[in-house]
Amino acid sequence: MTPKISVLVQVDVCEGTVTLGVTGQLTEGNQQALVSLVRRARSAFPRAAVTVDLVRAEPVSAAAVDLLVWSLEMLDAAAGPVTLRIPPPDPTGSRGTRAGSGCSPRKEKR
Repeated sequence: MTPKISVLVQVDVCEGTVTLGVTGQLTEGNQQALVSLVRRARSAFPRAAVTVDLVRAEPVSAAAVDLLVWSLEMLDAAAGPVTLRIPPPDPTGSRGTRAGSGCSPRKEKR
């Protein structure tokens, strides 16, 4: 079975924020769907601060996070930054997450 993600889009017009809450298994193959959703959010709400929240996604592939960060950096910077919330690293290593990899000012550890 192909790993899938589910994304809940929360828009707060008063605050000017869009949050993409991700659950499921983020992989190198499906991370590009998040980039498409960020583009859509930016076109619908050009001045909104966009956050991609991966805290509830399991497992999060470190390679997928690196690709996602790279892809988000390639988007038009004039539209504003995208904050990426990633889960903290699991001390047992069972989740396979490298939260500190590819340091970027957009990553927010929670």
